[in-house]
Amino acid sequence: MKKIYYLLFTSIFAGGGVKSQLPCYANCDNLVTKNIAYTESQPISYGKTNPTNYYDIEYDDACGNNADNNDYNCVTDAQNELQYKVFYPSLSTTAYNNCPRPAVILFHAGAYSDCSSAFGNDEYALMDEYCKFFASKGFVAFNCEYRRGNKPDPSSYYSAQQLLAFYRAFQDGRGAIKSIIKRQMEATSTSPFQIDIDNLFVGGASAGAAIALNVAYYPTQAMIDAVLGTDIKNKLGNINSDFYYGSSPSDNIQYFDRIKGVLNLWGNAFLPLNKASDPFSFFENNGNFPAIISFHGALDETATPYADQVFFSPAPDLGEYDFKHETHCIISGTFTVPGIDGSPDLITFGSSNIYDMLNDPSALIDIPNEFYFDCNMEHGLDKDDCTGCYNTDFGTNYDTRSQVTEYIVQRAATFFQAVIKNIANSLDHNKFVDCKNNRFGCSTGNSDAGCSNTDNCD
Repeated sequence: MKKIYYLLFTSIFAGGGVKSQLPCYANCDNLVTKNIAYTESQPISYGKTNPTNYYDIEYDDACGNNADNNDYNCVTDAQNELQYKVFYPSLSTTAYNNCPRPAVILFHAGAYSDCSSAFGNDEYALMDEYCKFFASKGFVAFNCEYRRGNKPDPSSYYSAQQLLAFYRAFQDGRGAIKSIIKRQMEATSTSPFQIDIDNLFVGGASAGAAIALNVAYYPTQAMIDAVLGTDIKNKLGNINSDFYYGSSPSDNIQYFDRIKGVLNLWGNAFLPLNKASDPFSFFENNGNFPAIISFHGALDETATPYADQVFFSPAPDLGEYDFKHETHCIISGTFTVPGIDGSPDLITFGSSNIYDMLNDPSALIDIPNEFYFDCNMEHGLDKDDCTGCYNTDFGTNYDTRSQVTEYIVQRAATFFQAVIKNIANSLDHNKFVDCKNNRFGCSTGNSDAGCSNTDNCD
């Protein structure tokens, strides 16, 4: 079975296997020090006006401003809800027309909560900074909003409301990518920027990372159903629903094999429980398996870097809020979390598991990946709220979140450059545990000899 997996994925463009003609921007620039001017767009809508069966639930008490758990609002206008901003290098139209740029499509953190957003000033509105750094390295970066509205079970079970929030966001991630592709197909020689739609990269932090992992590695409705249950599509529509600018059947936009790499910032993926011992068998039928670069903290208990069992919410006791069922803002009827109360229902598959899977010598797979592990990090980078106490630096000794954010983008941009150049499978090191990676350009060697692929936080 693993041999089949190998044969499927070594035949695709993922830094190895069949070589294709390199794009015009495939060069050996030092993206660590590259710092070119960029432009930021106003928010651009990627949703349609009142599409059929589009529902965005907003719980009035989600941000602590209403104590009534039964209050909710159901929004049906995707055009006003779904937007993205674009950050792009300030190049001439001639430069763009002669050489469209690689694109990185990013999704923000926030646990799918109404309190989080892509464009605000809150703790979760951090993707703008990642986009700015990517644009300064020559990428066109998209900061994408998606539907939010999550009522998590305080007992740490996965609620019906939570599963519905996952599914809506996974739909929106696909819709955003298709809309971005369609707009590029419609671009003219006077468009402010141009992207190479055959070299797309996706990424995100926390909840946004889960979206990126899902859109990149879960191409079919069957894979989604295996994770979230077969009924959820009846309540919210197909995973590839026509809610978006580029999603009409007549558009016929295929995005999956255009994704060449993923940036996973302290996120994890979901797997069916019966695939825990053999994750290869869940992914083996994919027609594409992009390269991946992950950053995670060993102390993360919110989205553990290791495998963990997930339990769905049980039926409530009398008088308690019902996290097992939801009737609001769905097509019809009642959505009920699948499974049997008290039994595990899923596993989460963290960054460490992903790294181990892709480096398992018995699997014979050759998918490029890099893994950065911080032994002091919990869920996300530290805040700059005290002097001398910043710890989440991935071995760089940087002492601000902005510096570490720039380092993350330097590493991701350089890794994606290696993917574009078809050299990503030749890198000397691909695991960095509290150890700074100084590689740049087309070098395949790690310039810090202190790093080892066998390092751990133990």
